[in-house]
Amino acid sequence: MTHAPTTKDPYVYFDAALHPHRSLDRTGFLLVMTVAVVFGFTIGIAFLLVGAWPVFGFCGAEILLLYIAFQLNYRSGQWSERLVLSDSGLQVRRFGPKGEVGRWDFEPGWLRINIEESRPHGGALTLSSHGRSLSIGGFLTPDERSEVADALRVAITNYRRPPD
Repeated sequence: MTHAPTTKDPYVYFDAALHPHRSLDRTGFLLVMTVAVVFGFTIGIAFLLVGAWPVFGFCGAEILLLYIAFQLNYRSGQWSERLVLSDSGLQVRRFGPKGEVGRWDFEPGWLRINIEESRPHGGALTLSSHGRSLSIGGFLTPDERSEVADALRVAITNYRRPPD
């Protein structure tokens, strides 16, 4: 079933989903964990055979900590932000591992987009309007934050332009 636009549908000037980058996919994770388990088990057995049995337990603990670190990393990778600029305004929605955790609405006519240039590795991308500020894209690289800011500025310029 397709959706036929009506006059009540707002025009969308900008629609972006921001996600943190994760370079290791599921297959890579399984490969890294397999190699870690094989090496850890081999080292643990070697020390067990020479009488240093506590090392075997520490090797197991290392592997467990590695697994936990990966799981925490993947969990933080589930955070995302969605920016939609339409005739209704700019809506920013933030999602965590368990669903939506925040929603902010801004009037684009008064919106300021700022990137703090003073930080050594790029600063936060901040949206400000009517005394409220919101930092977005904290998980993006400085180049990605600049790209989002530039695209959003162009979209706001188009929003502010009078209709033909």
